[in-house]
Order: sequence, then structure tokens, then C-alpha cells
Amino acid sequence: QSVRDKWSNGKPYFIYVGAIHQRKNIERMLEAYDQFRSQNSKLHQFILVGNKKWWTSSMQAALDKMKFKDEVVFTGRVSDEDLNSLMGAALANLYVSTFEGFGVPIIESFQAKVPVITSNITSMPEVAADSAILVNPTVSSEISEAMLQLSADQNLRATLINKGVERASYFTWERSSELLWSSIEKALD
Repeated sequence: QSVRDKWSNGKPYFIYVGAIHQRKNIERMLEAYDQFRSQNSKLHQFILVGNKKWWTSSMQAALDKMKFKDEVVFTGRVSDEDLNSLMGAALANLYVSTFEGFGVPIIESFQAKVPVITSNITSMPEVAADSAILVNPTVSSEISEAMLQLSADQNLRATLINKGVERASYFTWERSSELLWSSIEKALD
């Protein structure tokens, strides 16, 4: 609650962590959040953590036309301590990029026991498996529907948290080094 008091006026929130970049699908996340809030009477905010280095006029236009834009918080870059707190106190991580080579924030959310809504394309379904809600990142209504589900269904949140913790254990430095060493040994044989 103290994190929510500091960053979201005490309200529950969805979070996005990463570069504010076109491929991260910022415009559709803003549209989806607006749709979500139009259908949900509870006050939830949307916090975007990241540098606006690649902010575009189309992102600004999407923000400008929002009905609930006053409930969107851009933190900019934050300290590691604040980032850990922000992630840990979030209702869910909204990570619906249009392209990722891996998607580290998915695993970070799982480790923080935070449910994830992510894209059903590129590497994200492979990383998330059945531990997240997968949506088409080009359809804002799918994103907002997933937000509605997570905000209303505590059992779904608990299930995704448990699956996420289990899935995160699959991605460890130890396991990665073992797989790399095994590949090196195979190449040498």
C-alpha cells in the first residue's frame, strides 16, 4: 500500500516497464487502458516506467484523445529499488510488445509474483507459456478484456502468480550455463 500511496494515489495499477518505443505498442496499451477504465468502475491507474527517449507524435495523439489520461503515470527512469517496489505492488504487468527477442520483463514479473498480460506473437508465448494471459497486441479490445479479467478474478490472478513463479524457475543463470556448456560439448564432439 505504501508503494501505491507514493506512485498511484493509493490506487491499484497496471504497470509497463521498458523503453517508451514504437515497437513496445504504447499507443494500443493507452487505448486498451482507456477501454478498460470505461468498462470498470473501480479506480485503477496505469504506470509506465521508462525513458520517453523515443516518444512519437502518434503516442502523444493516443494519450491526448484518452478519456482517462489523468490516471496514466509516466515515471521516467527510476532507481532499481523503486522499480522493484513498483513491480511488486502492481496488479499486473502489461507487456504487449509487437516484437521481442526474449522478453525479460515477463520473467521479472513472474519472480515478483505479478501476473502478466503479454503478446501472443514472437518470443513472448514461448517465454510465458501458460503462465500469462496471451493477447493479440494489435487488438486493443483483447488487451482491455484481459485487464478486466485480471482486475475482477482473484482466482485467475492467484493461478497466474503460481504458474509464473514455477515458470520463472525454468529461467535461471545456472540452467542457462548448463545448456550453454552442453551445446559447447556437443559442438566439440
